[in-house]
Amino acid sequence: MSELGKCYPRRAGPIKVTLTAGGKVIMSRGLGRVQWGCLLAIWRYEQRGEQPTTFDIAADIYHVEPDEDGYRIVSDAQHVAVKRALAGLQRQGRVVGFRTNTERLMRWRNPKSAG
Repeated sequence: MSELGKCYPRRAGPIKVTLTAGGKVIMSRGLGRVQWGCLLAIWRYEQRGEQPTTFDIAADIYHVEPDEDGYRIVSDAQHVAVKRALAGLQRQGRVVGFRTNTERLMRWRNPKSAG
């Protein structure tokens, strides 16, 4: 009997469901590692009274340390992964992205702190 299309709970709780085919995971629902990292990074910045940029969040998630000149280098792949994760979180209403009049950068915050 084929297992295609069967859903199995991945862990206890209602938010984790895994779709398998032939014993291999095809699709999983719930927040991914990068999305959870985004939420945690935003929370950490808000605890310090700051609003992080997409770059700040990427550097936090991927543990990017400053080089000898003090610059943090995030790869394009890491930056794009964070942008996609933040876009998904924004569609779900979990974060709010905004720009100020003087900045070209996107900043992020928790929708409960938006005001």
